[in-house]
Amino acid sequence: MAFATENGVSCEGTASLVDGNPGTITITVYNRAVPTVTNNDPDANNIICDSFAIVFTAGGTLAGDTIAWLVDGNPVGVATQVWSPAAGTINDGEAVSVQITTAAPGGCTYTSVAQTITVQADPIATLASNATGDTICSGDSITITAGPAGQANYQFELGVGNVVQNGAGNTLTTTAITADTAVIVTVTNAGGCTDTETLNVTVPDLLTPGDVTTPADTTICLGEDQPAIANATVGTVGGTAAVAYQWQYRPVGGAWQDIVGSTAAGLAAAQVNITTTSQFRRLAFATENGVSE
Repeated sequence: MAFATENGVSCEGTASLVDGNPGTITITVYNRAVPTVTNNDPDANNIICDSFAIVFTAGGTLAGDTIAWLVDGNPVGVATQVWSPAAGTINDGEAVSVQITTAAPGGCTYTSVAQTITVQADPIATLASNATGDTICSGDSITITAGPAGQANYQFELGVGNVVQNGAGNTLTTTAITADTAVIVTVTNAGGCTDTETLNVTVPDLLTPGDVTTPADTTICLGEDQPAIANATVGTVGGTAAVAYQWQYRPVGGAWQDIVGSTAAGLAAAQVNITTTSQFRRLAFATENGVSE
């Protein structure tokens, strides 16, 4: 409005022209709802474990908006409606928010209320056994200890899905392992965070004992050498085990005795002095990590 004023008196004003024409200027106030942030925390309390892959989603956005995710008020370089940082990216106590800038001509900026995330540490699960090289014979007793001690729960599995113990005890003693087996423990701490560890227990596996050949002459005179016994076929084993042998003899009806030093596939002549009718046999073993089955 324009006024003529004199001696403190202003006469009725007249509207100024707008761009050379009568009219008014309209100022539009662009007002949008503040955007929101939601996440996939299953407990909906913004408390997560270190290994949890949290996903943030911006709400209240429109086509043409420019999106910027912020951590503690600092841009992280992500401009999509959904932000999926890798597990471990968000640190304990950090605040996550989203900022939108509207399209021209307004170019207004709106920032959501920040979500403060509590990040709890995962336990670091460990497994150890009392068996040398984690190797046992089929059905032998083995004790397996999980760490760290003092956690809320330990779930032991003998193979995936075969839960054999679940509770506060961190030690498993079992005779149920009869073949190579993955022992799995899931450790849960007081905050509900978990970690899993696997220990592979090896059981040497003799597939076939092989075969030996009966000597052509099995009758000898007193004082003569015991005849050689030749190997016909070697024993076979599974996995990474090796085959081993031990020759034994006994007087008929007596107890079996090892023939010291006779561990080859065949038995050489004159390895034992026999003075009475005797029997011979070859034992085959699967051996691994110093354990023979």
